[in-house]
Amino acid sequence: MRSHSSTSNSEMRKHTRSAIVTVVSFLAVLVGAEVAARAWLPKIPPDAHTWPRAEIGQKLEQIDAYEERGEAIDVLFVGSSQMAASTNPQLFTDQTGMSSYNAAFAGPSMKTVGRWLLDIVEPKLSPDVVVVGIASRDSNDRSRKNNNVHEAFVNSPGYRQETASLASQFEGWLEDLSVFMRYRRLMREPSTFLDRTDDELGEQKVRMQIGERGLRLESPVDYRFRLKSQQSLGRGTLGNFRVGGREYRAMIEMHDVLEERGVEMVLVNMPLTKDYLGAHDDVDEEMTSYRDFLADIVAATDLAFVDAEKAFETPKAFRDLLHLDVEGRDAFTEALAQAWDDISDDAHLLMDCNNKPMPECELSSAP
Repeated sequence: MRSHSSTSNSEMRKHTRSAIVTVVSFLAVLVGAEVAARAWLPKIPPDAHTWPRAEIGQKLEQIDAYEERGEAIDVLFVGSSQMAASTNPQLFTDQTGMSSYNAAFAGPSMKTVGRWLLDIVEPKLSPDVVVVGIASRDSNDRSRKNNNVHEAFVNSPGYRQETASLASQFEGWLEDLSVFMRYRRLMREPSTFLDRTDDELGEQKVRMQIGERGLRLESPVDYRFRLKSQQSLGRGTLGNFRVGGREYRAMIEMHDVLEERGVEMVLVNMPLTKDYLGAHDDVDEEMTSYRDFLADIVAATDLAFVDAEKAFETPKAFRDLLHLDVEGRDAFTEALAQAWDDISDDAHLLMDCNNKPMPECELSSAP
C-alpha cells in the first residue's frame, strides 16, 4: 500500500511535468511567432500601429542612434511633409559644416509638431537651433484632419512609450528586442497593411526610404496637378479655416520652451504653388489671416523669420501641390545654408528663386 507521502510526491512530479510542458509549449509558440515575424519583416513597413506614420518610427530609430552615440546635432528641421520633402540635411551640413537632422514627417499641424519636438526629439538631440517649417494648412484650428492626426499621435503606443509610465517604457524595451512584439498590432489586423490603396502604398514607399540625417530619398519627377488632391486638401485640412487659437498657442509654447532650454528657433513660411492656394475656400481672406497669424508670432517672440511662400513663380520646382521636387529642395536648402549667418541673427528674410532649369534661390532682407 502506497504511503500518503509517496502519493503526494507523485502528484507533485506530475504537476511539475505539466507546468514544464506548458512553459516549453508557450516558449515554442513565441519562438515560432518570432521566426515568422522576422521572415515577414522585409515585406512590411515599420509598425504603423506604434505611430500614426511609419516615417516617425524610422526617424526615431535614427534619432535614438544619434543619442546613443552622443553625436551632437547643431540644426534640427521639423514640420510637416513640406519640410520633410523640402530640406536636404546632408546638403545643409556640407554647405555649413554644421551637423543637421530633418525630423519632419507627414501630416502634423503645429500642435502635433510641438509634442514631437518638445517631448521627444529635442531632449534626445539637444540642437542649438530648431528650424520650424509652416504653411497655412498647419495653422488651421478647425482642421478635421489636423485634429485627427494630433489625437492619433498623442494616443499612440509610441508616444506613450516615449513619454509615460515605466510599464509603457518596458513595453517599448520588449519591442526593441522582439520583432514579433514590435509588429503584433499589425499581425492582429493585417488588413490595415494588405488592403491599402495604390496611393497609400506609394506614399508608404516614399516614407520607408529615409536616408542619412532623415533625408527622404526621392527621384526627380515632373510637376503633376491632381484635382482630387486639391479637393482633399480643401475639405480635410483647409476647410472652415480659422487661425489664432490652439495652433497659435502651440507655436508660442514651442518658442518659449526652446528658449528656456537655450535653443534658438527659426520660423520658415514654406514655398507654395498657386494650385495649393486654390484649395482655400476664400484664398484672399484666409491667406491674409494666415499671414497676420505669422506676423503676430514674430512680434510676440522676436524670432528669426524666413518668408519663402512666394519664392517660386511656377510649379516647375515642385512635385505636387505643396512638396518641392529634388532640384527645388536642394535650391531651397542651399539658400538657407548660404544665408545662415543672417538667419541666426534674428533677421526677417525673403526668399526669391528664379526658374531656370536648375532653380537658384537667394535670401534678402524683407522690406
